[in-house]
Amino acid sequence: MVGKNRGLLSSGVWNIVGIIATALGAFVSMPVVINGIGTDNYGLFSVILMIGGFAALQDFGLGEATLRFISFYSSKRDLVGINRVMQSTLVVYLITLVLFFLLLQLFSSQIIGLFKLEKSQIAIGIRSFKIASISFLFGTLGQALQKVPEAVLRYDISNIVNIGFTIFRFVSMILVVNHGFGLEGLVWVLVVVSILRLIAFYIVSIRLVPGITIYPKYNKDGVKEVFSFSVYSFFNQIISQVSQNTDRIVLGMFFSVTSVGFLSAPKDIIQRVSGITGGAGQALFPKFSSMSVNHEMAQLYQHSLWILSFLSLVLLIPLAIIIPGFLNVWISPEFSENSADFASLFSLGMAFNGGVVVYFSLLKGINRIKWLTNIMSTFTIVSIIATAILVYRYGVVGSGIRTILFSWIGTIICIVVGKKVFREFFNYRSIFEFAIVLPITGILVYLLGIKSLHYYSIDSWISVIVSYSVYAIVTCFGISSINYLIFRETGSSYYCWILLKSKI
Repeated sequence: MVGKNRGLLSSGVWNIVGIIATALGAFVSMPVVINGIGTDNYGLFSVILMIGGFAALQDFGLGEATLRFISFYSSKRDLVGINRVMQSTLVVYLITLVLFFLLLQLFSSQIIGLFKLEKSQIAIGIRSFKIASISFLFGTLGQALQKVPEAVLRYDISNIVNIGFTIFRFVSMILVVNHGFGLEGLVWVLVVVSILRLIAFYIVSIRLVPGITIYPKYNKDGVKEVFSFSVYSFFNQIISQVSQNTDRIVLGMFFSVTSVGFLSAPKDIIQRVSGITGGAGQALFPKFSSMSVNHEMAQLYQHSLWILSFLSLVLLIPLAIIIPGFLNVWISPEFSENSADFASLFSLGMAFNGGVVVYFSLLKGINRIKWLTNIMSTFTIVSIIATAILVYRYGVVGSGIRTILFSWIGTIICIVVGKKVFREFFNYRSIFEFAIVLPITGILVYLLGIKSLHYYSIDSWISVIVSYSVYAIVTCFGISSINYLIFRETGSSYYCWILLKSKI
């Protein structure tokens, strides 16, 4: 019924490849876009994309429900169950597509009016938002169909499609800016990409899962089934979107959309680098969905925490060190002056959050979505309040301060969840390995790196590349060596080496 699944390692690697491609596209295109339309219009473009993130909530969490249940029924080779889930999901989508499009068109002026714009930006902001609302809708539907190949662990296929459209999107953005089409040209690119991507994933789905029926059909049991999961997933998406965008909302409403631009460019590139870790961890969701809660799952959870946290530190600690010079070379000295302090703090805070995706994937995979909702709602309410206060008080840099202050909470949650789910299987040695040794080593490398910057400057692309590479090697070697010296063959660094040599 379903094509051959790829292994967990293969899926994680393909996710990383897809995220790297997206990050490279943003890296190349963002300076061209910012310099082509100006920081103020780039800030407005960032606001529109942020609103698009909230508009994507129209799926009521059914995207993740689709992934979870198709993965579950695929493991049982139950085509009836797969079609029941897919058709029920599309019924809800059909209703929300029409409703949300009308609401966005009707209240576009009021939504854009919430943000502090120059008079010359208001009209173009409203027009661009109305155009972009088309891409929000088709993009959300495309995300739902993307869950089909992901559910059967064919991340290679989904990422090949996404990489193709990533290249198309960023090349198109550069072309429309260079030809003077400005902000409206950028949002039309979003529309075209969302429609073509939807068509592509429709073709992929029907070929990958022969017999799947991708059309809306009401089924009472199917709707009840997907909503039993999606209602919590939907709430998680709401609080996640609010948490991620509180800084942009406060800046856009009380400062200016230009300040949103100063925050969005470095934040976007740092999140894309951090997304390499997240992409690798996302492959754990369907894997956990197909496993039983036992010693094997506990081992996978504990080693995944260390591996993804290690990867996060290796990627982001060097970036936290060099990012002032990087922004200076990448965009401009003026941009670096306004963004560097925030970017350093944000990158450092994100470096210590690499393991968070593991407990997300675990709780969703074993259908403990209610637990995840309770954790996220408690954490996010506090985080939103702190972000609003700090950003209102300190501006752009306040968001970086908040990230540092809250970076340790994710580690604590990972430990608590592990102890709760794997009562008799949880290894307390792994707590020390993951929560103490890793972050302390990362902090030491960061402090040494910052001190070393007194002896040379980062003022060219060669110095950026060399500096990042050296700091990444030092971070990798330092963490893995210390871990091996303490734990020998029982440590996760040794397990990671064995994992890479094996076929999963």
